Amino acid sequence: MSKLPKVLAIDDDLNWLSQVPLILEDTCDVSIRSNIDDGILAVRENFYDAILLDINFKDDPRSGIDIFRMIKAKDHSADVIVISGETDAAKLIQIMNAGITSFLPKPCTPDQIRSAIGNAVNAKKMKLRALNLDMKGPERQLIGRSSQMQRLREQLSFIINAGIKDVLLTGETGTGKEVIARMIAYQSDPSCRFNAIHCAAISDGLAESELFGHVKGAFTGADRDRQSVFEIVGGGYVFLDEIGDMPLAQQAKLLRVLQERQVQRVGSSDTKEVNFRSISATHIDLQDAIVNKKFREDLYYRIAKEVVRVPALRERREDIIDLTHYFIAGMFPV
Repeated sequence: MSKLPKVLAIDDDLNWLSQVPLILEDTCDVSIRSNIDDGILAVRENFYDAILLDINFKDDPRSGIDIFRMIKAKDHSADVIVISGETDAAKLIQIMNAGITSFLPKPCTPDQIRSAIGNAVNAKKMKLRALNLDMKGPERQLIGRSSQMQRLREQLSFIINAGIKDVLLTGETGTGKEVIARMIAYQSDPSCRFNAIHCAAISDGLAESELFGHVKGAFTGADRDRQSVFEIVGGGYVFLDEIGDMPLAQQAKLLRVLQERQVQRVGSSDTKEVNFRSISATHIDLQDAIVNKKFREDLYYRIAKEVVRVPALRERREDIIDLTHYFIAGMFPV
């Protein structure tokens, strides 16, 4: 059964705000916030298919453009539908040029609200279909009926529904940890944002810039600024593959990013706030690596808010038949 679209409404008009769940009853999963800061916090902590936003808040000097930019800083892919009684032509032009998804003047009808949300959700689905990210495949489902796979599905369902932001996948090489990571990202994030980094390769300044970004002139060949992967993903998922092989010097830098949700680009003394979810993976026993001073204990507790062990196929041999049927069906589709 498909999940209902998640919608957030941010408005200081409590009477109107209380009507939104009734307007979208049975069609959307609605959250409401009556002030800007609570709304921004909700965007940071959750994924939403659409955000209904008023742009004039009583006794708050921040403009509608300020609020819109704050939302986009937390989630680059947020679809923001402005619902406002604003009549100043210059302000309306500024709002439209900022990149909002759509604008509805107050008062608007329930059908207009439902239509605007439906259009935003459908447009996102069409975009993902064009990128081939809405297909049903290993990224969306786990093949097998063994008890191990049943437990794995239950744990992943908990992670997705609870919105856990930092997950560690453990298991032998070849068990499908990246498949699991993509499944979490694609089922959690309506925009399916997923950026993978191979941590074992981060051993020098050039490779380090892949993770943390760099500023122009930071090293030979750095002819322009480059965003960190945490900035690029903009609220989505960063996959830190083979994190157990990351050099200790880089572990300390990664710890700060995970701890503070701030990043410092190579060659810069400035820090930037970032919003992201992390999924780390390793074939190494990190507890053993900690004892042997090869992995930081404090980093382990940052990346492992939930630990998922991915079983090897030899532990679930009863799944071989299902996997065989799946791959044969893929080779010879009906």
